[in-house]
Amino acid sequence: MQALVGTRTASDINLVAQVLILAGLYYGFSLARRKRIAQHANVQTAMVFLNLVLIAIVMTPSLIGYVDYINAGGTVNDRVKQLLAVHGVLGTIVEVYAIYLIVRMRTGWIPGRFRVRNFALAMRATLALWTAVFLLGVWIYAEQYVF
Repeated sequence: MQALVGTRTASDINLVAQVLILAGLYYGFSLARRKRIAQHANVQTAMVFLNLVLIAIVMTPSLIGYVDYINAGGTVNDRVKQLLAVHGVLGTIVEVYAIYLIVRMRTGWIPGRFRVRNFALAMRATLALWTAVFLLGVWIYAEQYVF
């Protein structure tokens, strides 16, 4: 398969998948706005867990590869190192919080004192941060494969 942009096929596939996931999350948001809550919950859950799979099979191995490369004496642009660190930390926070929201909404496992009450605000904030993390990922991709 020819790379879409650059030479890293896994990164190209992940980029396309992330665009589709973000589009799916905004579609799910639109479902909530139209009071189609069951469909909204299903779409958001699917997108969050699809992203979790991509984190496990693409992003984490890629990050480990960068760390190994740097530890072996390889050079990586300092800006890319900083972006990777911010993307990794914020991405982890957003993914974990999104999973928390799913568990909170779909189960009774979360004790009362730890349950978020303002669902709309929590979900909108999560979507906004998810979008920011996505844009950081696009920036990293561009730094590595475009510029």
